[in-house]
Amino acid sequence: LLPNFWHYENQTKEQLAKETELDLKGKKLAICFLPRPREIITESWKDVRYTPSKETIRTGEASKYLKHAIDFASHLTENGYLVVFKQRSKNRNETLKHLPNYIEDDNFWFPSIPLDLTFLSDLCYGYRSSSIMDAKTFGRKYIDFYKTDFAPITEEIFKHYNCSVNMNTKFEDMDINPLSDNDFQTKIIESKNIIKKYFDEI
Repeated sequence: LLPNFWHYENQTKEQLAKETELDLKGKKLAICFLPRPREIITESWKDVRYTPSKETIRTGEASKYLKHAIDFASHLTENGYLVVFKQRSKNRNETLKHLPNYIEDDNFWFPSIPLDLTFLSDLCYGYRSSSIMDAKTFGRKYIDFYKTDFAPITEEIFKHYNCSVNMNTKFEDMDINPLSDNDFQTKIIESKNIIKKYFDEI
């Protein structure tokens, strides 16, 4: 467990929500890591690692991902969630800035707003986003939506987390309940002991 997560040792959702002035009004918190507003095209064959097909080097029309993200947010809202939309400022989509609870982040200093929100969340979802690693580290529910095939090396990464759902899946067929058990604090203690042992031996 990386040291940047140690910041959350003995931290509770209630404490952090108070510090960030986040009022959920009794609702559960969901974070949508918005897909990019433009099609992603792999720049070179070497990035694919294996013989590519058209589907593995292009993500396809971006609008279908954005519509899905908003539609799923509506479904979560109807089921007791407050949804926060997160986007990087470099990937800004001007048509989405009107959305309630929309935030942008281009600050990679620690601690960061996205990491705080992920810690506070009950559920996160994204579209082949690296945010899956932070959510899983915190022990949060994560849904990784996909539509097209990706490069095999990418597929292997997301298979490891075992939370991918095809975008054609009906919303009502998905489990959107938060995870009950969380061993995050135990992970912090274990990682600190590993670091301490390392320095004791050198």
